Amino acid sequence: MLCVASFGINQNAFAQQDMTEMNTRQLKRYGEKALAAGDLFTAIDYLSAYIKEKPNDAKILFTLGELYFKERNYPEAENYYLEAFKAKRRKYPQAQFKYAECLKMQGKYEDALREFNIFKRYKKDLKSKDQKYYKDRMRSEVKGLEMVLSDTLNTNFVVNNLGKPINHKHIDFNPMIVDENRLVFASLQLDDIKYFDPVKDSIPKRKFYKAYKQGNSWKITGEFGDEKINSPDFNTGNGAFSPDGNRFYFTRCSREFDERIICRIWMSKLENNQWQTPEILPEIINDPYYTSTMPAVGISRRNTDMLYFVSDRDGTNGGMDIWYSYFDPRREEWKTPRNSGRKINTVSDEITPFYDADRKTLYFASNGHPNIGGLDIFKTRGSGRSFNDPKNMKQPVNSSYDDLYYNVYKEGYTGYFVSNRPGGQSLRHETCCDDIYQFIDSDYIRIWLTGEIYGITDLDFYNSIRAEYEKDMRLDHVTTDKDTASVKLLHKYPVSLFMIDPETTEEIFIKTDSTEKGRFWFNLEQGIDYRLKVKDFNRDEKVFALTTKPITQDDTIIMDAIIVNTIPTEPITLKNVYYEYDKAELTKEAERVIHNTIYKLLKEHTTIVVEISSHTDSVGSSEYNMDLSQKRAESVVNYLMEKGISEEQMTAKGYGEENPIAPNSNPDGTDNEDGRAKNRRTEFRIIGELEEYSDIIYEE
Repeated sequence: MLCVASFGINQNAFAQQDMTEMNTRQLKRYGEKALAAGDLFTAIDYLSAYIKEKPNDAKILFTLGELYFKERNYPEAENYYLEAFKAKRRKYPQAQFKYAECLKMQGKYEDALREFNIFKRYKKDLKSKDQKYYKDRMRSEVKGLEMVLSDTLNTNFVVNNLGKPINHKHIDFNPMIVDENRLVFASLQLDDIKYFDPVKDSIPKRKFYKAYKQGNSWKITGEFGDEKINSPDFNTGNGAFSPDGNRFYFTRCSREFDERIICRIWMSKLENNQWQTPEILPEIINDPYYTSTMPAVGISRRNTDMLYFVSDRDGTNGGMDIWYSYFDPRREEWKTPRNSGRKINTVSDEITPFYDADRKTLYFASNGHPNIGGLDIFKTRGSGRSFNDPKNMKQPVNSSYDDLYYNVYKEGYTGYFVSNRPGGQSLRHETCCDDIYQFIDSDYIRIWLTGEIYGITDLDFYNSIRAEYEKDMRLDHVTTDKDTASVKLLHKYPVSLFMIDPETTEEIFIKTDSTEKGRFWFNLEQGIDYRLKVKDFNRDEKVFALTTKPITQDDTIIMDAIIVNTIPTEPITLKNVYYEYDKAELTKEAERVIHNTIYKLLKEHTTIVVEISSHTDSVGSSEYNMDLSQKRAESVVNYLMEKGISEEQMTAKGYGEENPIAPNSNPDGTDNEDGRAKNRRTEFRIIGELEEYSDIIYEE
């Protein structure tokens, strides 16, 4: 709710005119003009004055009910909806539904249930296009009332308003946790109602701000984003950090030529500890004809950003839906967005998603699922469009009013949300505007998982333990000292965590992390079965099962050290080793890849010998391809020799088109461009001491 007039007619003139001197026709005309321009407060002022003179105008009565509901002034909305229903109940049967909804929003649950049951007798008078919508809404509202009249209390949650200086009398929203003592949030930092002439006045905009916690008090430390995120031309808000903290997705909104408010998602990168000039995401995300807003970021199976966002685009179930897309690093593009499905999205609004990547949990606000009142916060586990049934977060996180923008700290026990419940900062009435609240889950159990990854650096040592290694990667199964020169701690080595869904028993990917100084860390959730997966240099994978079900207090699970083979025992295909067309010289990118792979391996292991091979597709004669591939393999060897690698450690071999790993043509005889691209490759493998060679692989 934006409590500031900023629309296309002269607000100063309206504020100063004496409405007692205007006739009913003028009052109605001015009110409808303000309504058309989106000026909520001015429309209420004029139409309220009009209805005092024309108390039986059902259309204006219903319009005032809608305006007060948008203002979240539920006692006033309740009165106008009821009067509209009494005036023309057959024409405005939805007024009875809205009247019951207002009662529910004020916590008058038994009265609301009675009035919803009265609505059942009149829903047949609705327009045919509206009947399914109200049927679904009715079912959801009644289920919510049955829930709230039974048990809706989470006794372990403690909720507190953050107070000043964070909260103001206008909207404060979208809290984002940086760390335990730092917060980024969006706000319109005004403490009174002001009228602006958009022709003459500079109209205040919503912006992002930074806050720092000192003791128990918060201090606002300025605008967020080094003056690059906020813009004087847009209302800015609704942001989310990527899981690694290096990208910030956010929304800018503006009024279009047709008076619609359209929002679009932008992204800024963090480089050298500075946020860079943001770029708007492509049209596949920001459909130009619809709103795209409220981003949340998870992790895809490709370990790239999975973007959840809110939109009313084609394919939406009703109102605003949650959609998702992910970034394809190979093609460097966002994939076509998909709807998150009917388990999440209803005929009403699903908004303010937040994705907890460590727990594979989506939090969102909805007024379409069974709720305590208005927008409630829900949680569900899953990703993409595969989610469990959402669960209501119950009181005191949820209330009979609007509760949204749930954001949880990485360790799980605390976080923030937004609500317009009574007791916050307010303007025209006590539930007008949103404040930021903190929650603390006093019963939350914090669990960490940690361990070390060691790599084998000696080929003879590997062969001596090979039988034991193939059974288990853990060092306690290997008769050796961890301090031996035969193994070393691995830095930035990937480790993947999966959970077993308690409801479906399916394995759900959580995230892939990299070791720091040989050690990995994961946050775990109590009561869950997990799988830890580690691959060695040859892509052989070992799976370690663990569970947090017996854990009843904060704890750290320390795994036995894991040993992996860092010496490749099968051919490894190098990605991004390209050559200019029909040439054998290495490109700069190819040199960089070779330096970070074969060079480091041979520098580390001075006794092994590798075969460096080059392969082509089937275009051209076989003799020509054989000659070209040999020259390309030799160019790799020559580069490594220039870098100081001994010639005795390497042999160059060109295979031409002899060993394809993908079809060069399709079954119908047409060209298979992707297949040919895979066949144009450079590989290396260790030769000499190894007894046998594995089949060639190609990793996407």
